[in-house]
Amino acid sequence: FIPLLFAVIMISLFTACSYGNKYNATVTCKRYSELSGVLKDDFLQDNRLSGAYYNTAAEGEEENYEKYTDYYSPPLRSLLIKTQAEYDEIFMTQLIAVNFENQMLAICSWSRLKSDTDYEKTRISRMQIVEANKDTPNYSTSLLIVFKRDFSKNSNETDIDVQEYAFVVLDKLDVDGVHFSVG
Repeated sequence: FIPLLFAVIMISLFTACSYGNKYNATVTCKRYSELSGVLKDDFLQDNRLSGAYYNTAAEGEEENYEKYTDYYSPPLRSLLIKTQAEYDEIFMTQLIAVNFENQMLAICSWSRLKSDTDYEKTRISRMQIVEANKDTPNYSTSLLIVFKRDFSKNSNETDIDVQEYAFVVLDKLDVDGVHFSVG
């Protein structure tokens, strides 16, 4: 009886702690420096993160990172794209396929230490819909995404933070916005 009870408890814990991907989400990560020619230049410039470092060297020159300090720019950015027209306002070329009939795109951006770590190891550990101001005229719903980054023990990190983007394609949901955290 005890082994059976133990097995039931372990299965329950595994089910409760696993993400499960109930919104059919896929994640594509890119560094800021990889998005020139993919995202429109004005979008990249307007969505810089305060405290992140950006390479100011011209093409072919040695890298020269300078800290971006703008007290009006946040340390994180998120955007929810629900239509092809919104997508076309931001993208110059198709980075990822999104069928806006039944899918949407969440764009999340943060700064992190520049390293040679395989940043594709960023994954979603949790997603949920969060309600705010329920039973008021300001009622809204948001998608909360919690990212988990798996680090390599052999990572060669520097002491500068660079901007990274996560593009999440998922089922179209009835939400007003997206929020996220990275751990």
